[in-house]
Amino acid sequence: MERANYHTHTPRCMHAIGSEREYVESAIQAGIKILGFSDHSPQPYTDGFVSTIRMTMEQTPEYIETLLRLREEYAGKIDIKIGFEAEYIPNLFEPLMKELEKYPVDYLILGQHFVGEETPSKYSGRIHDEPEWLKEYVDVVIEGLKTGAFAYLAHPDLIHFGGDKEYYAEQMTRLCEACKKLNIPLEINRLGLCEGRHYPTDLFWQQAAKVGNHVIIGYDAHQPQVLSDEAGYQACKDYAKRFGIEVDEGYRIY
Repeated sequence: MERANYHTHTPRCMHAIGSEREYVESAIQAGIKILGFSDHSPQPYTDGFVSTIRMTMEQTPEYIETLLRLREEYAGKIDIKIGFEAEYIPNLFEPLMKELEKYPVDYLILGQHFVGEETPSKYSGRIHDEPEWLKEYVDVVIEGLKTGAFAYLAHPDLIHFGGDKEYYAEQMTRLCEACKKLNIPLEINRLGLCEGRHYPTDLFWQQAAKVGNHVIIGYDAHQPQVLSDEAGYQACKDYAKRFGIEVDEGYRIY
């Protein structure tokens, strides 16, 4: 089966290293046939806020141009897709879509790192026990997916809830059921698994297995060598197998 990965970053997000060419070469070495770049999308902030985890609007043309050149250069060796990992921030979503429509973007993936505006206090990966925050996360993710703009949901279990497990299972089941209804795949995140982060979360994937969600693996590559780490990829497959989940390794975005 042809292997695909649509979750690849670049140094423009300020927390990844390596050139785009290095990522491409590493992917070819690993036998990956479809490589999607999905660096953190810019956001059309109007209040002067400057993010420290995403490219700026001014960097977007160069990001696109670099990937178009590599796509042409490596044609026949690997299929390069151009995308973004975007947040769904309701008041900024329409302006963001208008900006991205200017470019030949193949896909977006939803990576909801924040609930509401981009602030450290609302980072989804910060542990908390607030039921309303968890519910708000699920609500905003479902609302974002219903726009039809996103190819899949990245690290769906990034939300780090330390409260009542039954309530967590209830909310995550609601998320999984919405994704199944919308035919949106869920991502087992290699970065989280291999770095021992709080995700992938067993209780989440138990619910996904019960619901019968479509599941893929996302490398979430922030270093080129990650793409040729076969052991890490196999660990994701083994993780899915624990829950009786079959991974779609060659998922195509269209």
